[in-house]
This record gives sequence, C-alpha cells and structure tokens, in this order.
Amino acid sequence: MDVVGAELTRVGTQDVAIVTLVSVEMPLERHLAGSATVHHSPDDAIVRAVLDAANRRLSLAAGDSHDD
Repeated sequence: MDVVGAELTRVGTQDVAIVTLVSVEMPLERHLAGSATVHHSPDDAIVRAVLDAANRRLSLAAGDSHDD
C-alpha cells in the first residue's frame, strides 16, 4: 500500500486531513481514501487519515462489500 497524496483542508470551521492510498494486488489496483479531523496536530490527523483508509482495505479483504 502506498500513499498517493495527502492534504489538509478546511471544511466549514474544521481543518481536515484527507489522504489517498493505492493498493496493488495484481491484477487489481484499489484506490482508497481516508480522512480525519485535526484536533491537536496536523501530522497526527494525517496518520489517522492513513489508518482510516487502510481500515477500508482491511474491510474489503475481510469480505465486507461496503466501499464508501
């Protein structure tokens, strides 16, 4: 799994970290996104956003058919 991009943006009154990941398992390439609000540290929010996206991948691997 690789990080494709990461950004901090403002949504309403909240700063939000948004990341995109790519997971390649030939022949499939899955693009995943995750987000997290910034509470104390932008770096912490980016890490939590990566974990959010990675958890989506784990849900897919476990057979959960949801793809938000």
